Amino acid sequence: MTGPLPPLLVARGECDFVRWEYTRAYRDTLGATMVVIPGAGHSLWPAQPELMNDLFAAFFRGEPLPLPACTAATEPPGLP
Repeated sequence: MTGPLPPLLVARGECDFVRWEYTRAYRDTLGATMVVIPGAGHSLWPAQPELMNDLFAAFFRGEPLPLPACTAATEPPGLP
């Protein structure tokens, strides 16, 4: 793919089995916005359907997200 990437959103579950380093690499490599979904594992929509709908609706509309962006280089406290 050439040219600039469109805005991207990476969502990870608070209890996701994917290691933090891999999720952070997606964020950093793609220049994406990343959010951590509280109370969710890897299956985000079944765990938090309303939050996920609100999150993606806001993202696609260019509105403020209902969760803060995770910009840390290290794993946020509280993640397993």
